[in-house]
Amino acid sequence: QSDSSFVALLNEMRRARLTPFSVALLRGAVANPPALGPSTTKLFAHNEPADRENERRLLELQAAPREYVALDDENKPLARTLRENCIAPTALQLRVGARVMMLKNKEVDGIHLFNGMCGDVIGFEVRAVGTAGNIRRAPRPQQRSSGL
Repeated sequence: QSDSSFVALLNEMRRARLTPFSVALLRGAVANPPALGPSTTKLFAHNEPADRENERRLLELQAAPREYVALDDENKPLARTLRENCIAPTALQLRVGARVMMLKNKEVDGIHLFNGMCGDVIGFEVRAVGTAGNIRRAPRPQQRSSGL
């Protein structure tokens, strides 16, 4: 939102009234698309091709995979409903170097992370998890020797 000409262009598009300047800006963007790098986010209309692309990129990384499995209370109806409607998988495999995206807004150590924010995995650490009075050590992630 700091690019005022881009914001103006978006507002014109919303009203379906593009100025000649905005049309020229759009034509220039189509004629000269930026180079796509390995960290470029690709958008997919369906989950399956996105999952295949993510798996392909993950397998390209040389680091050992680590798997994290959600610890949900299977017996609570609310937990079951949330899990069924959640876009995050119940088991997540990561490697150092993997590109990841936030799926919700969250504040961590005073830093505001937002839905859609991307980053790269730089390492793993074990932390205590739980709530006050119910602290337990997070299980160490499983390491696999296969390409999974």
